[in-house]
Amino acid sequence: MSARGVLIVAALAWAANAAVALWLKTETVPRDLAAAAQDVLTAGERSWVDAVLDGRDATLTGLSSNAEEERAARDAVAALDGV
Repeated sequence: MSARGVLIVAALAWAANAAVALWLKTETVPRDLAAAAQDVLTAGERSWVDAVLDGRDATLTGLSSNAEEERAARDAVAALDGV
């Protein structure tokens, strides 16, 4: 096999490996973001709110006693990296 052939095979193998690694990593991102959002809400003693993530978009649901608590929950989740 020529040097050019070896380089082509190596490049294809590297690209396939990178594609699989990226695909595997992107499967965990939404799950990691959802867990981080729930952790930050729990740490702030905001048991009244739940976070549901769709990709990087967070939807908060729940009933609070005032608008200040709602803003605090929203700001806590919005401050997470990736949301």
